[in-house]
Amino acid sequence: MKPVLALSFAVLVFASSSHVQNATAAQAQSHSQPPHATQAAGASPANLYTSGCGPGDDKFDVKTDNTPQPDPTPDPGKAIIYFVQDDRFFSSRPRPTVVWGVDGSWIGATRTRTYFHITVDPGEHHLCARWQTTLIASASKETAVAHFIAEPGRIYYFRAQNLYWRNFSEAAVTLEPVDSDEGALLASQSGYSVATLKK
Repeated sequence: MKPVLALSFAVLVFASSSHVQNATAAQAQSHSQPPHATQAAGASPANLYTSGCGPGDDKFDVKTDNTPQPDPTPDPGKAIIYFVQDDRFFSSRPRPTVVWGVDGSWIGATRTRTYFHITVDPGEHHLCARWQTTLIASASKETAVAHFIAEPGRIYYFRAQNLYWRNFSEAAVTLEPVDSDEGALLASQSGYSVATLKK
């Protein structure tokens, strides 16, 4: 890789991480993004695993369904959350399997640019994205958390972005809400994740 391109990528990775950690309240409350969505910074392990992440160390088998999926509409009085894995800036192989948690329970997993969605009640929800296994010894952040307030009839998109470029950045995962148009585009470019809890 040419030095200029490598440096540009390193700057992009740093900017992506900084954007998540410094997201403003105005962005979180915009029309196209979930209101009150925030990145939880510096959460202690006790708070982490009693909010979004599930208990224990559950693992999933993940398969990808590449057939076209129907676009869901929220049931009356409910909301929908899309969970999308973005590996565009992760140079190593294999890419991470991301396990997703909602309100203290593991609810599914994604791998290599896949997504899935669930239906939730209105109100505050705590989310978690965690690497199922450590793939990079220098990983600086294998778990990311966020929370937001769901409104009935709305569809929300959250992206777990895996970041790593050899010799230029530490490996990390970030979790952030994305614009509804951007989220729909990411989902349309990804396979549908079918995750089964390992026994």
